[in-house]
Amino acid sequence: MKARIRGVQAHMQKFEFFFGSSLAEVLLRNADNLSKTLQCKDLSAAESKSIAQKTVQTLKSLRDDECFNLFWENVIMKSRRKSVEEPVLPRKRRMPSRLETGTATAEFHSTPKDFYRQKYYQAVDHIVQAITDRFEQEDFTIYLNTEQVLLKCIKGVDFSDEFKIVCQFYKEDLHEANLQCQLRLFATIFESATPREDIVLANIITFIRGLTPRERVLLSEVVTVLKLVLVLPATNATSERSFSTLRHIKTYLRSTMKQDRLNDLMVLHVHKTRTDNLDLKSIAREFAFKEYRKNIFGKFQ
Repeated sequence: MKARIRGVQAHMQKFEFFFGSSLAEVLLRNADNLSKTLQCKDLSAAESKSIAQKTVQTLKSLRDDECFNLFWENVIMKSRRKSVEEPVLPRKRRMPSRLETGTATAEFHSTPKDFYRQKYYQAVDHIVQAITDRFEQEDFTIYLNTEQVLLKCIKGVDFSDEFKIVCQFYKEDLHEANLQCQLRLFATIFESATPREDIVLANIITFIRGLTPRERVLLSEVVTVLKLVLVLPATNATSERSFSTLRHIKTYLRSTMKQDRLNDLMVLHVHKTRTDNLDLKSIAREFAFKEYRKNIFGKFQ
């Protein structure tokens, strides 16, 4: 064990490790901030893509010689303070002949700063491309267009391109002519104190839930579009939260808890917003209303 610890310590004293850790802190701080924002349960697809684009722009601004020079000076200063080895060039290695595609002479970096500048740019490009690819997937584009049909309809913006894509993809679930007619009707009867420019998907969900059953039949195709949006939410933070909740609820001291009680406690813990709005007195009255419980708990006031 002591040999392993010394080996890890020796590895951590190398400049390559210190440079990589410092660069990861800078890049992953932006990525972690984006990840935390995307976990909001009421976040829409359009908002998430806009937030991701702003994060990408911030990361792209780091891909600059001036930013690298500042980062390099900071890393050098901290490495000397922590007694880390000085940066050196790695051993020159030629590419295997079976992988070479030309006859040009191999080029190598002249200084350690040039070598680590390439690593810096590669790391920035990699994280930018990873975020961009995540929000350019075909499935996400379909979901975004489905959401934009409802939002642009309310805001009075042209949504013909999104409407065409949605109808082609969900051609078996939607009636194109009826949907187009009902969207105009939906934009007419939509009433909200929120300005149309600030309308978000949560406002539309609240409005549809407040409609009467007959009004929902009148807007049946619009309700179907909203159901398609809700079936595949823009964020799966709520579903993933149940996994992190499990270790907090079923601890070693509660290992004998049965499955029914565990499920109920996890539902209450995950949906804290609804749990806080519950009327505990009405629940207690309903619990004590049973005949066989009155003998134990009496009449609850």
